[in-house]
Amino acid sequence: MKETAEEIDSRGGKGVPVVCDHSKDDQVKAVFDRIKKEQGKLDVLVNNAYSAANVSMTIGLWLKTLMTFLYSVDIASIFLGLFELVLWC
Repeated sequence: MKETAEEIDSRGGKGVPVVCDHSKDDQVKAVFDRIKKEQGKLDVLVNNAYSAANVSMTIGLWLKTLMTFLYSVDIASIFLGLFELVLWC
């Protein structure tokens, strides 16, 4: 993330690398609040949340776990980030 932010900075932008747990509403909201306070606007959002299941699980348990994580972290967090962005606009 730091390298990506530095690349953005070197091209005239302002990269703000932030780590947060996308499954936690308050952490996502805090990211948007920070950017709004420090930058005043948001030009690009890279919402890169991913969770992975343990590869030593049985296929049935792996699929159930994967689908649970996929929804609760990956998909839900994308919508949470977009929701915060819409509230901001």
